[in-house]
Amino acid sequence: NGKGVGSNVMERNPLYGYTVEAKNGVVFRGCRDCSINGLHLHNVRECDAGLILDNCQRLHVSNCTLLDCENAGLLLNNVRDSRIADCFIRDDRDPLHPSTPIRAIAGGGTKLIDNTFTGELDLAGD
Repeated sequence: NGKGVGSNVMERNPLYGYTVEAKNGVVFRGCRDCSINGLHLHNVRECDAGLILDNCQRLHVSNCTLLDCENAGLLLNNVRDSRIADCFIRDDRDPLHPSTPIRAIAGGGTKLIDNTFTGELDLAGD
C-alpha cells in the first residue's frame, strides 16, 4: 500500500529468445493508494489483459502504453475510486478485430480521463 511504480518497459523481443512461457502481463492485486506511471507493455499473450488491476482502491494509473495485448489492454476487476488517465492503448494486430482496450468488472467510482485507444470499451463495472 502507498507505493509507486514507474517507467518500465516489458515486451516480447525475439532477439532475446523468449520461450512460450513468457506472457509479459502485469498484475496488481489488493493494492491501495498506489501510482503506476509510464508502464509500457507490448505483445502480452495468454493473459486476461496486459495490465490487470484486481481488488484495488485509490490507484492513479497514468501515461501507460499498452500495445497489442490479447483479450484486453487493461482489466479493472473490482477497482474502486481510482483514476486512469492519459494512457495509450492500441491493438493493431488485426484492425478488423482489435482487443478490448479497457474492461471493467464490478468496482465503481473510477474515472477514465483522456485515454487514447482502439476498439470498444467494456465498462460493465463502472
